[in-house]
Amino acid sequence: MFPAVDPDVLRNNPDFAKLYKTLTTEMLNPDGTNKNEDNQQHESIKRELSEHRFRQVKHDILAQAVGTVSPDEIPSSHQPAPSSEFTTLLAILPPLLDKSSSLTKDDEALLFSNPPLANLSSLLPDLAALLSTYLQTWATDLAHVARPPRSTSSAVSRTTPTIGSHFARIQRDRSATEQTLIQARMRTLETLIELGHLQIELIARLIERLEAKHGPIAQSLDLRAQEVALAARKTQADAASAVDAIHRRMYSPEMDSALENYMTHLQDAKLRAQERVRHVQKNLEQYGVGPDGGGEKADMMRELAQERRDIYKQVDEVTRDLARLATR
Repeated sequence: MFPAVDPDVLRNNPDFAKLYKTLTTEMLNPDGTNKNEDNQQHESIKRELSEHRFRQVKHDILAQAVGTVSPDEIPSSHQPAPSSEFTTLLAILPPLLDKSSSLTKDDEALLFSNPPLANLSSLLPDLAALLSTYLQTWATDLAHVARPPRSTSSAVSRTTPTIGSHFARIQRDRSATEQTLIQARMRTLETLIELGHLQIELIARLIERLEAKHGPIAQSLDLRAQEVALAARKTQADAASAVDAIHRRMYSPEMDSALENYMTHLQDAKLRAQERVRHVQKNLEQYGVGPDGGGEKADMMRELAQERRDIYKQVDEVTRDLARLATR
């Protein structure tokens, strides 16, 4: 099947369109094979391939028949009941016919030197009768599927030899139908591509009509939006100007200067206070008070202060006693 090509590509590229037409009509078959190859060699290869395929199909049919046949299908005219040796033969034949079997040559020699394979020549008539019955039944069923009988089984018997030609005709019809289906799919794809282009063109024209109909309204709304934006920017500028005017009215240049001087004074006072705090901390550290002061020195200073308070209390008591004595 050839890949689908957009018709616009073929129209816009005449050289490519000519090459594509030459390839699809003169040089290649619909299945991609070459039309101009040597017919005699091609026919010889086709015959060899057909013979090889026939041999392979024949082998596969026999292997499948041996693997699926049941001993119960043996005709009664040959043997009333299958022997155990024949049943064993039917059980071991399918693995031997399988090409993927892992049996070695020694294993095969051992199998063929012992029953039932050692007696294969005596069991061949029963095996042939069994396979013949099975294949005849299978061919009859296939004839029913390919061409259902009208009245009697004799019609099926007459149909069975023509299954090969009938199947070949079905294959030819199937190939022709596939080619017709492929061509129909390609035409459908081309139609879908054209439909897509028509839809795109329709949408473009619809957009043009909508723009022609609603364009003035959209432009008017756009202008109004721009006008509102300009008014908002003007209002913002007026508000900023009003804030500046109020600021100038509330704070005169003299007041601004006084506030700046006061701020400088506060900064100097802050620096002096910080310096005073550092000086006091250093003095307290000498008395053992502070983060770096010793604990023993602080305790001693507290004891001295307590003794000082006690001495002052005693002095006060003595003074009061002297005053009472003087009044007497």
